[in-house]
This record gives sequence, structure tokens and C-alpha cells, in this order.
Amino acid sequence: MLILPLSMMLAAPWAGRATDRLGARPIVVAGMALTAIGAALIGWRPGLVEDPLTIAALVLLGAGFGFVQSAAMTAVTFTVSRTSMGVALGLFNMMTFAGGTVGLTVFGSLIRRPGPGFTISFALMVMAAIWGIVSALRVISPHLLHDGSS
Repeated sequence: MLILPLSMMLAAPWAGRATDRLGARPIVVAGMALTAIGAALIGWRPGLVEDPLTIAALVLLGAGFGFVQSAAMTAVTFTVSRTSMGVALGLFNMMTFAGGTVGLTVFGSLIRRPGPGFTISFALMVMAAIWGIVSALRVISPHLLHDGSS
């Protein structure tokens, strides 16, 4: 399981540099796509922890999380006024932690159930990632660049 946070840690700086060059929108979309693919691969093959495909899926999942976190925070910083920056970033972090807490609780309760709980948990993650892609395409300006111009 160490692979997931290591992938996040390695992907986040790269995603930050890519966001500076390309803007937040394509990086958030790419991160959500990586998350969806990684979650689908894991959910499709439950119980294969040592399997190379599962390890690759965890790398994709972690990289996706790292991409989204970096690019989404950049999008927040360049869409609010300077006087609202502290509140906006505080809300962003609060929602990140709340989503993680609720998500892990629901995920954990589903995954422990006998039967298809494992697959259902990852299917929900895939659906959430697809919703994130649609949201990013609708909400984040495609012209929002690192310098704040749009």
C-alpha cells in the first residue's frame, strides 16, 4: 500500500509544473482519468494484492490523486480574489479532508461486507472520477493559466 502515497508524492510536483505550463483543467482531467483507470483495474481484480497489474493500478491511482490535488488547488488560487484567498484555500482543504473522511468511511464499510462490496467500492470511485472529469470540464476555465490570466 506504500505505492499509493509514493505515487502521489512523485506525481504532485510534476503535475504542478504541468499546471504552470498547460493550466489546471487538463491536469485535473488527466488526474481524474488516471484515478478512474486505476480504480477500475483494482475493482476488476479483487484480492490480487501482490499482482503486478494491481501494483500498476495503485501507481495510476496515486498519480491521479497527486495530479488532481495540485491542479485543483492552483485553480482555486487563480479564481478567487487575493482578499478571499485564505478563506478559499481553507474551504478547499476542509472539503478535501471531509471528502477523504467520508469517502474512507463509506469505502471501508463497503469493502468489509461479504460479497461484491470490494467491486462496488471501486465502481463508486470510478463514477466519482468520471463526475470529476465532467465537473472539471464545465467549471475550470480552459484558458486559466498560472499567471492568473484567462
